Amino acid sequence: MKETGCGFSRESLEKLNEIGIQFVDLSGLGGTHWGRIEGQRSHPNEKLHVAAKVFADWGVSTVDSLLNARSIGPKFQIWASGGVRSGLDAAKFIAMGAQMVGVAKPILAAALESEAALRTVMEQFEFELKVAMFCCGVQSLRQLQESQVWQQV
Repeated sequence: MKETGCGFSRESLEKLNEIGIQFVDLSGLGGTHWGRIEGQRSHPNEKLHVAAKVFADWGVSTVDSLLNARSIGPKFQIWASGGVRSGLDAAKFIAMGAQMVGVAKPILAAALESEAALRTVMEQFEFELKVAMFCCGVQSLRQLQESQVWQQV
């Protein structure tokens, strides 16, 4: 199950847990919000355009969605995306319990620029993730996830 910019409430995650979903990509408020995108694609006088502005901040953040997911003892894997802009952001989500982290905006922006720009962004992202792991005293992503440092990150 994947959200597209509005995140998940605890109640929604409980329902997904009950029906046997295996993976949930939280994609909370803070990343790409498809309601805003569709509103921008419409004519400024259309209801959709106006409503998209009204609901621009609607949703549950990725952080709060992740906390909601952890609180229910999920049977599903937690994937976190939405607002990930750096290796430190990825480290925080992994430390909080995400098994996977999705990144879009900085990667796509660099890829549109050039292959060299993409390589630079990916190398910076990796470096930041490694620095965060060093700061937490862990040597692997699994250790980071199991370290219980997420309240400090």
